[in-house]
Amino acid sequence: MKIVFLFGNAAVGKMTVGQELMKITELRLFHNHHIIEPVLEIFGEFNKEVMHRVREVIFEELVASQEIRLQRNVTENRLRHKASKRDIEKSNQRLIDDDSNYSYSDEGQIQMDNYIRIDNSELLPSAVAEMIKDRFLL
Repeated sequence: MKIVFLFGNAAVGKMTVGQELMKITELRLFHNHHIIEPVLEIFGEFNKEVMHRVREVIFEELVASQEIRLQRNVTENRLRHKASKRDIEKSNQRLIDDDSNYSYSDEGQIQMDNYIRIDNSELLPSAVAEMIKDRFLL
């Protein structure tokens, strides 16, 4: 069994790239909101501790500027699959707050064989999926 973890800031394109990767490989998609939405339903709130514990193993990181991610935060695909993002004002503020509280790796900081950092600011999700597929021979 092969598992690929995509991680990065909010609205960077993890789910959309995962959807594209699923189309060109035999991999299944388990995206972040498969965790978030049930936690919201069960706990009645955004429980960061529970969500953090699920995200401890990391293989992939996507990066894009905050400006681009705020644009992506309101796309039809994102809102259709992520009910908790439908309050746009609250969702945008959480994205901005998270950026000031958390940082992701800098270029070259993580040096592992099973890691790739992709700036997908100007790339189509399908192109990013192809890069991941080729890099890990999926």
